[in-house]
Amino acid sequence: MTAVFANPQNWPQKRLRFVSRINKSRIPSSLGPEDEVSFVPMAKIGEYGGIDLTETKLLEDIGTGYTPFVERDVVIAKITPCFENGKGALAAGLANGAAFGTTELHVVSCAEELLPEFAFFLSICTPFRHHGEGSMYGAGGQKRVPESFVRDVRFGIPALETQRAILSFLDERLEEIDDLIAKKRDMLGLLAEKRSALITRAVTKGLDPNAAMKPSGIDWLGDIPANWELVRAKFLGAIRYGLGHPMSRAAKFHRSSTRRAKLPSH
Repeated sequence: MTAVFANPQNWPQKRLRFVSRINKSRIPSSLGPEDEVSFVPMAKIGEYGGIDLTETKLLEDIGTGYTPFVERDVVIAKITPCFENGKGALAAGLANGAAFGTTELHVVSCAEELLPEFAFFLSICTPFRHHGEGSMYGAGGQKRVPESFVRDVRFGIPALETQRAILSFLDERLEEIDDLIAKKRDMLGLLAEKRSALITRAVTKGLDPNAAMKPSGIDWLGDIPANWELVRAKFLGAIRYGLGHPMSRAAKFHRSSTRRAKLPSH
């Protein structure tokens, strides 16, 4: 069944194959065997955008069985769980404008009436991923989104001017969100440091910040409260097999099994 997405703006609805070419990208004929191209395994494809382009190969060293794509193509992971995780990107900055990627990619080459940036956002939106997941075939970890889904999925395609306005809006808002995420991560890092420092202070210095201190004689420990004593851990309990007493039933079974294995046979 062809997926049709909601279209409250009454934009003209078209199947993706009528505004793009699917899996028909070709490396430019101007490139020779000794020219470098980007090499993109699945691990290099980002989730919801981005491609790691650090790896390149000579065109003559590229074997068969790879997926070619060029600058401004949209690549979409087709195998589970990469598809569900949003793996896909707009190709930009490729070595000599060309790349070979994993076979587990669908490649969308946009026609004039569909901006590649707009197509990329369409490919990572929730309805596209939801309907694509429902169309998967295969079993277990080898399920894939068929080419027919990508070809026949129907979107409302606005005029180019509207596409550009939407992209401008997304660039601005997503940049704001990315900034907030970065600040949140910085805050989480500071809170983790504070948590660690709080635990260390409580268990090595005590709760009284005004308590008299004395050298512990241990470099990593530093000073300790004057009324504390240093005691080796072995005098506070017994540790065997990495477990404290009382031993778990599993540990007891392991110990008894080990002993039985060492008994001489008769």
